[in-house]
Amino acid sequence: MRMFFGMTALLVMIVLYAGIVVTIADMLPTEIPVLIQLLFFAVAGIGWIWPAKWIINWSRR
Repeated sequence: MRMFFGMTALLVMIVLYAGIVVTIADMLPTEIPVLIQLLFFAVAGIGWIWPAKWIINWSRR
């Protein structure tokens, strides 16, 4: 049962995280340098790993 809740929580977390990142990305001014945009999307692209790792470890117990 824990695996089911973990899988559901992971899917919900990824959808919410993606929505938040897209919302923040839309708020960024278009005039900012490309390197700053690259840094933002690199950090945002990796940022979901830690919460996902916690959920996966919890569901495996």
